Amino acid sequence: MAGAFVFAHELRPALLDRDGARPDRLVDEEKECDRWALALLLDEVPAYAGYAKEDPTLVRAKRILRIILAHLAILTLTPRGLWEETDDYPAVRARVRAALDAAVDPFPEWFWNTIASLLTAFPRGLGALPPPAHGPRAGLCALRLAAF
Repeated sequence: MAGAFVFAHELRPALLDRDGARPDRLVDEEKECDRWALALLLDEVPAYAGYAKEDPTLVRAKRILRIILAHLAILTLTPRGLWEETDDYPAVRARVRAALDAAVDPFPEWFWNTIASLLTAFPRGLGALPPPAHGPRAGLCALRLAAF
């Protein structure tokens, strides 16, 4: 699903060109590509879950988790100085937030535990968060302070 999100994001500019609807600013195009890719992967979850006889909440949670992984790959490949919004790209934080906003309750506890761990580990590994001061709870406090 992470790859599907990236592929859908990259496909959107061609569709915008075809429809003559490409935004003037690249940052607006990037936001539209993210929005479209997210909708493509999430809007039909209930239909897919019914067909596959799976819990739609679990399907949605797994898809969003994989979309977050795609954004964290972008975070890893993007120099830290470009994590904030530029004329060309939205802030990485805004991209992650948009995916997390699609996680509507009730969502399984494992999802939030995994997200908290990923959003602590990736920035820490990239030097954006300090190491835990006094065990794992200190890491969660640092995550809250980072305003991710």
